[in-house]
Amino acid sequence: MHQAREDSLRLRPISLFDVPMIVEHANDWEVASMVSRLPFPYEPRHAEDWIHEIERNCREVVWAIESEGYFAGCIGYNRSSVTHGELGYWLGQAFWGRGLATRASWQILAHGFATEPFKFFTACHFTDNERSKKVLLRLGFQPNDIITCPSMARGGPAEAQRYILSRQSFEQMTNN
Repeated sequence: MHQAREDSLRLRPISLFDVPMIVEHANDWEVASMVSRLPFPYEPRHAEDWIHEIERNCREVVWAIESEGYFAGCIGYNRSSVTHGELGYWLGQAFWGRGLATRASWQILAHGFATEPFKFFTACHFTDNERSKKVLLRLGFQPNDIITCPSMARGGPAEAQRYILSRQSFEQMTNN
């Protein structure tokens, strides 16, 4: 997927051009504490290293989320195995409550199921992240189990709810 649009929502490949805005949004405790891989405080070198890692590593597919021309956050998936991918996303706090995470996730899931041999997607949120819980339930994900996930910002592991969405369930929702 090179680019996707839906009204004011645009998904495009992430690039080093995004580093200043990634740093601005990710260097917010309310954001960083809800994302396992964001350290806090967040510095430009963290974003640069992450983008270079994405470029080298074929397992992770990541896009920038833009809303009305502004960088809002990131979304993508890990090719966890041949059978499934793991959805991940985050938004800057200024973009919360607009439905962007749900709409962007829907596009990414559609892309993933169309281009990958995945039988299902997984997704997780820390148990204190009610916003992500609502997004995943709206997308049709079903709670699976409670796991422990690392949290760079929190400085250690935290409890997380893991969800699953099968290809069949997604296709049924798409056809309705």
